[in-house]
Amino acid sequence: MKPQNIFILSLVSFLVIAYSALAEISKKEREMAITYLSDTKQELLNTVKSLNNDQLNFKVNEEIWSIAECIEHLAISEHLIFEWSQNAILNSG
Repeated sequence: MKPQNIFILSLVSFLVIAYSALAEISKKEREMAITYLSDTKQELLNTVKSLNNDQLNFKVNEEIWSIAECIEHLAISEHLIFEWSQNAILNSG
């Protein structure tokens, strides 16, 4: 799978998790979202594990993010979305 597709899938899964914190969902739906997040995370790790440092940091130009920058962005976003989700859960009831 292309890194761009993995990035999009991961972002969608993060948004699903965030949305689940704001909406009432069943235990099964929550488990499906968590499983999907875990699966896409593992797919991302499997995709990039064979890349060397030069490949991870390659940029076509300064306006395009490298693979490493995309992964860093995902990690930061995941942390922030998790915090937002926790706050939404705590403040919803």
